[in-house]
Amino acid sequence: QTIICIPGNVIPKSRNYQAVLTALGKISEQIDKTELVILGQAKTSYGRKIISELEKLQNNNLSVKYYNSFIHQKEFDEQIMRSHFLLLPISKVMRYRHFREMNGFTCVSGNINDMLYFGKPAITPKFYPVDNEVEQIIERYTDEDNLADILLRWINKKDYNIYAQKVEQVQNTLREQIRKRFEKALT
Repeated sequence: QTIICIPGNVIPKSRNYQAVLTALGKISEQIDKTELVILGQAKTSYGRKIISELEKLQNNNLSVKYYNSFIHQKEFDEQIMRSHFLLLPISKVMRYRHFREMNGFTCVSGNINDMLYFGKPAITPKFYPVDNEVEQIIERYTDEDNLADILLRWINKKDYNIYAQKVEQVQNTLREQIRKRFEKALT
């Protein structure tokens, strides 16, 4: 069984769940046994609608796990650790009341930090900027069809393993860069 995790609350301001719904809708009958863990609260009307749509896609091969209340840190950590990879459907524009921010430019997604901290490869949208080192452990999608193709490969052919092999090296490189920055700042 492949376990995919989408960290973060199910809200429209910072996530593009439509891409996930469309992509999974195209492949749900073709994938090997998979569990999709929505690792964030789905307690708003939008969140409940998305979960309802994801539940409609469930079949013998696809199951969906989600939360309606606060997720304790221990549970959050355990769910990410047991996952094979992260799916990060970050929205290009984040809206908060009358403000709009460009994800990756004027605001940063905590999902990238989750990916690096827990050492998990991830699938992200093409627009989201990351360091060159991080590029080695992600695959990028351009649209729903491309996301469906990537998910099919990562689930059925276990292509996430190609990226997972590079995670420790990337983490070590980033740690060394941070160490050098601190060392420089302190001298």
